[in-house]
Amino acid sequence: MKAKKLIVVPLLAILLVSTFACGGTNETVVAVDSDGDGWTDVQEQNAGTDPYSVDTDGDGYWDMQDPNPLDSNIPPGEPTPLSSPTPTRTPKNYDDAAFTSWAIETMDVLSVDAEMLTYAFEVADLGLISMWADVRWLDADNALDEIGRYDVSGELLPFKIEFTLYLQDAKEASHYTQRWVETGANSDLNMINYYQDSAIMHIEQAADLLP
Repeated sequence: MKAKKLIVVPLLAILLVSTFACGGTNETVVAVDSDGDGWTDVQEQNAGTDPYSVDTDGDGYWDMQDPNPLDSNIPPGEPTPLSSPTPTRTPKNYDDAAFTSWAIETMDVLSVDAEMLTYAFEVADLGLISMWADVRWLDADNALDEIGRYDVSGELLPFKIEFTLYLQDAKEASHYTQRWVETGANSDLNMINYYQDSAIMHIEQAADLLP
């Protein structure tokens, strides 16, 4: 699969980064602020507000400036209105280039696995089916472990999400393929088809994010 550049897709997911000293060493802490209102998702959860909405109660004022962010009937006083500028966010370095290269290489590996598995089904060789199902499961499982190491920008996040879903489906399809070889059950065959169709859908959607 040839390398492709990514389409810019705006997202609200913002990473706030702070560095502090711990035991003589510097440690970077990343807090997610999904709606960009200045409250992290953890703070929103503790307050009972919606981490994906800057104005949970819909009264026209940001949660972090609203004394009563859960009740639109209580006057908020004079908090910052929604028309205020977006809070300042700390810039950070992302792994976009490295992640893109890794994803393309991983897609190539899993594409070969899928082709060999398809061939094994065509020749009706259960031993070959089992072997390539094992290989595909391991490759997908390793990729799921590795993908979390990449911190990508909001522009690349939609692709990363779709690619993660593809890896999960590929792993599940391989799992049920292994079971089907052992049981021959139609229920396992149905699950293979379900997860394989879902994997194809997610990888196509991921590819649409690349020009």
